[in-house]
Amino acid sequence: MATYVGLEGMKYLSHFTPSPIAQADRARDNGLWSKASELYARALKRNPDSAPIWVQYAHMLKEQGDLEAAERAYYNAVARDPNQADTHRHLGHLLMRRNKLNQAEAHYLRAVALNPPAADFVWELEALGWSRFRLIELQRILLGNAAQEENTRMDFGPCAKILVLAERETVDQLKRGEGEPPRLRWSHDHNLLQFMHEALRAGHRVWVGPVHSDPSAAGSYSVAAVYPDWYQASKPISFDTIEPDIVVAVFPEALNVRAMFPRAKIIAIHAAIHWLEAPEVFTPEYVFDLLTAIKYNVDFIITQNRRMAEILAKFYRLLVRWPLEDRILIAPLGIVWEERRISIDRAVVRRQMGATEDDIVIINAGGVWRWTDVNSFLVAFGEFTTEHSDARMQFHLMGLVQENNHDHDSYIAETEEILNRFSHLVGRQIIVHRDWAAASRIVNAYTAASDIGLNVNQDSLENWQSHRVRSVNYMAYGMPVINTSGDLFSELDDGQHAFVARPGDIATYKEILHSIVYCKDNLARKREAMRMLCREYDTRRTYGEAIKKIICAPNREHRDYDLWGKCVIEHATDNRQTLVRRKNQTM
Repeated sequence: MATYVGLEGMKYLSHFTPSPIAQADRARDNGLWSKASELYARALKRNPDSAPIWVQYAHMLKEQGDLEAAERAYYNAVARDPNQADTHRHLGHLLMRRNKLNQAEAHYLRAVALNPPAADFVWELEALGWSRFRLIELQRILLGNAAQEENTRMDFGPCAKILVLAERETVDQLKRGEGEPPRLRWSHDHNLLQFMHEALRAGHRVWVGPVHSDPSAAGSYSVAAVYPDWYQASKPISFDTIEPDIVVAVFPEALNVRAMFPRAKIIAIHAAIHWLEAPEVFTPEYVFDLLTAIKYNVDFIITQNRRMAEILAKFYRLLVRWPLEDRILIAPLGIVWEERRISIDRAVVRRQMGATEDDIVIINAGGVWRWTDVNSFLVAFGEFTTEHSDARMQFHLMGLVQENNHDHDSYIAETEEILNRFSHLVGRQIIVHRDWAAASRIVNAYTAASDIGLNVNQDSLENWQSHRVRSVNYMAYGMPVINTSGDLFSELDDGQHAFVARPGDIATYKEILHSIVYCKDNLARKREAMRMLCREYDTRRTYGEAIKKIICAPNREHRDYDLWGKCVIEHATDNRQTLVRRKNQTM
């Protein structure tokens, strides 16, 4: 006989209805993976910041064989609670199954760091090629039985709290792109990404937040992964909650923050020195903030190569009497092997480019800037292909103009004049992609399908930077380059990977084009040399080593600048009180 349950009875029985979590757990325990994943997904809609629910949801997706979705779910769990060793271990297992070995290693190491007593975790690393001796040494260190010398512990290192300061636009852009490869507007931000990636690999904790923020305002996000996909916590926290050990920015002028972070090591990444090459672009206030940051705040500078380190040491010694050349570290922009390089159908992309397999395609993937030597090359290419009608060559100029960037208008006007001069080649052998925003959507595919990269600059300080995003991308694709002399990139491996021209010398560019067209074995040899060279630029060797040095090195001596005496900015400024106030803020 049916029993009628009234409204009051329903309210009474509702107290005994299992919650979605309890139902999901029961389905999980009974091996009902699909039902359990649906119930955990329902629970996440109610509580999207629950790391334990994200972990269980990931488990269920993994059991059903949806490894890609499970990986995203584990990363979401790590973003919300990066201190659970077991979550990192599960994520390591999954990444192993997906053959993402470098990422798996990073998460196994993080699991070990978070739970040293469970040192049996280290044996997970055996499958990744760690030697038995290395595993035993790591286990001894974790269990406290190893000698305590700093260099013994350096391989693993202490867990530091690292705050990365970036432009607000960059922080917002990364947040919007969660779960996808990080995409950035400015090339210098790639240095920050590589620093964060290697810090996470070493087991450190990382946050990213906007520069010039109120330290008590909630604006920084815990970072769980950078490459191949960006993951971060959904809820921001304030800077003063973090109490970072290290503060990093790619803009030295943003690092007048000693008062905000008195115990932190403050790191300035000098990715470029264009403020020396084009000082009229930068205001006196900018230069003033830059110099005061270096004199009173910064512990270490990271720059791209030896020549940049030399000029920065001389520049700062002259202007702020900063004598600490040993605190300038070299870490060029490198290659992150976990970064997703676009996989293309070469034949399809070449057809889109208007090129056949017999054509030699040269690409300028980095836009047109006034310190580049693109115009000299463009003249040489136009003259050479006009004189040699049998030369099967194309030149792709990616991004002629950028919205809201008019600093290079006069140089681009010269480019336009050259294009008009060789109008009979434009559209056939000279392909111009005018709008940089549109070109940026296809530049990676076109670079992967090209044969030679163009990386040329005028004879200037800007030419000393060497390691730009475009040159690193050429290297990662194993693509030989046409490079200008005076750039250290052209001198690596005695220039075996590059065709080297003198800046502004159209004749040497034409000689290079002749050797490319009529001596194709030369192109093959340089391609192989580039593939060998790229191994030296693994970010584990570049930023990974720089981070180790920073972790082990002491902070600057308190008020060491008192020993340096007055500097140029103190003598030259008309507003001495501003400098004194800024100096006092650092005490």
